Amino acid sequence: MTLKKQPFVKQNLKPKEDTFTVRCNADDRELINWGKKVFDIKSDSKALKALASVGRNVLHGTFSDRFLQYLFKKDRERLTDYKDTSELL
Repeated sequence: MTLKKQPFVKQNLKPKEDTFTVRCNADDRELINWGKKVFDIKSDSKALKALASVGRNVLHGTFSDRFLQYLFKKDRERLTDYKDTSELL
């Protein structure tokens, strides 16, 4: 009689990480390279995370969440919707 062994099953205690692909143009690549140089980081993904973190801190420190939601609201009235903006200002 031979014993059958169960195959080894790798168990990962960490939750699966979220990964995504980022497509960038020349301007985006220049910004990422600038971030890599300034933060002294070799990895593109770490540079993007650092730039996003700093950008969030600056935006949140400058504007409130409510004002940022207003600025980026898709259905708000914008000055470019009016032909004659002189009467609005």
